[in-house]
Amino acid sequence: MSKYNKLVFLVSGIIFFLVRITGDMLLYSLDMSKGDTAFYWYFITTAAIFISFGIYFFRDINQNKDYLSDSSGDAFLNSTYQTFVLSLIGVLLVIFFSFKDTSALFRRSYVGLILSDLFFIYTVIVTIINFQFTYKWLWARRHRLTKFYLFMIGLLILIILANEIAIMVLSKDYQGFLQNVSTVVFVIIGLLSFLVNKKTSWIAYLPRTQKTKFFWILMLNIIIVIKLLLETGNDTSLVFESFRIVYPLTLSLLAISFLIYGVYLFRIFMSLLAAMPSSVIVERKSSELSSLTYLNKVIAESANNDRKALFDTVTNLALQASSAYGAWTEIYADDRTEVSSCVNVNPESIENLHNIYKIDRYLMSLTQPLLFESVREVKEFEPLLKLLPQVKSMIIVPLYTSTRREGTLVIFDSEDFAMEQDDLNILTAFGDNVRIALENSRLVRESVEKERYRNEMMLARTMQKKLLPQVIPQLENYSISAFSIPAMEVGGDYYDVVRLKNGNYCYLIGDVSGKGISAAFYMSQLKGVVLSKAEESDSAMELLCKINSILYKNMESQMFITMSAVSVNDSAGNISIARAGHMPFIYKSDGIAVNIVPKGIGIGLTGEIIFNENIEQKDLFLKIGDSLILYTDGLNEMRNSDGVEFGFDKLKNKIELLTTNDAIEFIDEIKSTVNNFAGDYKHHDDMTMLILMKH
Repeated sequence: MSKYNKLVFLVSGIIFFLVRITGDMLLYSLDMSKGDTAFYWYFITTAAIFISFGIYFFRDINQNKDYLSDSSGDAFLNSTYQTFVLSLIGVLLVIFFSFKDTSALFRRSYVGLILSDLFFIYTVIVTIINFQFTYKWLWARRHRLTKFYLFMIGLLILIILANEIAIMVLSKDYQGFLQNVSTVVFVIIGLLSFLVNKKTSWIAYLPRTQKTKFFWILMLNIIIVIKLLLETGNDTSLVFESFRIVYPLTLSLLAISFLIYGVYLFRIFMSLLAAMPSSVIVERKSSELSSLTYLNKVIAESANNDRKALFDTVTNLALQASSAYGAWTEIYADDRTEVSSCVNVNPESIENLHNIYKIDRYLMSLTQPLLFESVREVKEFEPLLKLLPQVKSMIIVPLYTSTRREGTLVIFDSEDFAMEQDDLNILTAFGDNVRIALENSRLVRESVEKERYRNEMMLARTMQKKLLPQVIPQLENYSISAFSIPAMEVGGDYYDVVRLKNGNYCYLIGDVSGKGISAAFYMSQLKGVVLSKAEESDSAMELLCKINSILYKNMESQMFITMSAVSVNDSAGNISIARAGHMPFIYKSDGIAVNIVPKGIGIGLTGEIIFNENIEQKDLFLKIGDSLILYTDGLNEMRNSDGVEFGFDKLKNKIELLTTNDAIEFIDEIKSTVNNFAGDYKHHDDMTMLILMKH
């Protein structure tokens, strides 16, 4: 039902009440306030008002359960305040109308008539609200027999109402018996109200402040309810004289509502009294549990790697769980002690304590959580009392990861012997959980670093690939192809194609000593030198000499580069080769593969004079079907899982067995053979090959 439809019943109840007042005044003015007509008038209007307000307050009560979402008891306390105010108004009315003059005026005038009707509507509203309050909270914490008990209570209420009508209708001979029946039924209703309210364990989990509020409001409420229960039986001063034939019904309902409401509050009050002595322990354990739960959540979310936030959380949660006065967390890095987080203590005082008295060294010597009930009794902490006089008792919790001591968590109190073994137990558990969080943080940090490094290496690899020829120029009557595979993301192997000063194409292959970043750096430097010196060189040997003259001055002493160069002089097959300490050329002719090793030493090993004196250039003629293969040592030194090298012989044999006249197919066959030999074993050196085949 919508709130607008509910308002219809509220408006109807107000209208019925106004009609009731008007009719009562009319009957009183006509001196018809007694008799059958008045009885039926009072009965019908009373029923209409009860039904209208009852539907307004009870409609959709089981659908609206927002009050159940509050586990702190605030919703229940607010409802109790509401009924307390209404009960208090009732007590004030009783006190007001108990005065003799007021009572006389109340019973014999129009003013008394209006006041009596106002008291009547008060009884209606309070009765319904009392029933609503108890029903709502009993139903919210219902158990297996709740429906049965509520049904029985409702049935007994009908019996009491019927009994009250019988008392009014029957002769005085039966009234005493019927009143005794009402008393028995009242007692049974009270007993059932006590039994229906069984689920009160939620009170034990309320905070101490809430329990204290509950204690006082419930005690005052119970006193007021008892007062009203006693007064509802004595209605002579509260009821307009002409209404006595109907008011017993409304007063009985009011008394029943206060009885059920009062018993409900009394049962909760008794549970509250039982829970009060242990409230400190329960709250402590609840705080510990919530702190550990939240810490575990922080651990699960520690992938953000915000260590400062993590230490702040740990410090505050440890303080909350132990109910101590203050705490700080210090971390150790690079032989330094840094105060990462602190509560109720000056970080500068802690730093001075470490800098002047080296207390951090003593803290670092503690390898497990320890409780110091009185700091003044520990010799090592004597300087601490000078700079931190508020630290009287403390617990030290070392913080570790799997690899190192990260820091120390210090929790302290401003009183001696204020911290106990329970505090040490919970903070030891804290230390174990923090270890997980720190380990997560370390692993995430390393993972981020590795990922960043990998991304940088992939970027470097992409850039290095762009330094290699994207397309190898194909010359007339030749088939040329190459490949290069670095052992890491980047490598030091190199091949290139340049045009010399005389217009001939020169094919180069090189190998920088070492692997990885340093080799890749010199490889990129080599690329620039080759491009700049090719335009000044007329032969392969001259180009190698010029490269050495530049790089020798710019390379570290332990670094060098081996290179081979091939100059294609014409389309007929005349080529020139030169070598700077590189692997032998493999020359295949008529199916036979032989090594050709021109003189030469590595680039960067000697100055230009010695280098130029020890290099030679050889001229070759390639006839159709002949091939010249240039490669780096990573190819022949490839190993398999048994540690066996691929070797020169296998490489030469494979070259001799290949019959293809296409350089690309030749390269693919070589790569396939080497990969099959290695299997899953990762190659440890860069591999590069270039083939020049005559058609």
